[in-house]
Amino acid sequence: MTSQPQPLTTSHAGVMPAAHYAAPSLIKPLFLILMGTLLLTCSSRIMLPIGPVPATMQTCAVLLIGALYGARLGALTILTYFAEALSGLPVLAGGLSGFLCFLGPTGGYLAGFLFSVLLVGWLADNGSIKTGTGAFFTMLAGHTVILFSGFIWLGTLITWKKAALLGVMPFLTVDFFKSLFIAATVRLIRK
Repeated sequence: MTSQPQPLTTSHAGVMPAAHYAAPSLIKPLFLILMGTLLLTCSSRIMLPIGPVPATMQTCAVLLIGALYGARLGALTILTYFAEALSGLPVLAGGLSGFLCFLGPTGGYLAGFLFSVLLVGWLADNGSIKTGTGAFFTMLAGHTVILFSGFIWLGTLITWKKAALLGVMPFLTVDFFKSLFIAATVRLIRK
């Protein structure tokens, strides 16, 4: 006796069972995560070595991901990026990877990426980027979280004074202008 393939059936309400459309619903978030990690990797290559912590465009990528993806998908993207780095893929600034990068001078800034994307994503999810001013202050808050997290970690490795001089002060003006740039970019994309 041969079995015949069963036709797809719908429920009594005429809706396809969840099993038939669950896989396609994962494609878009997985694609966005992949694109986000690619953006983070590419932005890590735009680098200015100015001390123990290089200036990169990664913070712009983090804020853009938070604003466009929201808190949940943004956090998943950052965690995937970390997993790529930990697995040995050369995705961090300077083409680095591995566990030691998270323990070195940039470790606090990397942790700040996650905190920042959660904050920016949450603020964006709650309407903070509907105006240019709101978008700017959201991006400035995201940069502040990254700098603060980086400062706290760097201060444990070197003195607090050196952490402020080398890990915060060189970035203040640049982050102000990067916040303006990302706010304008987000407003353009969302239109």
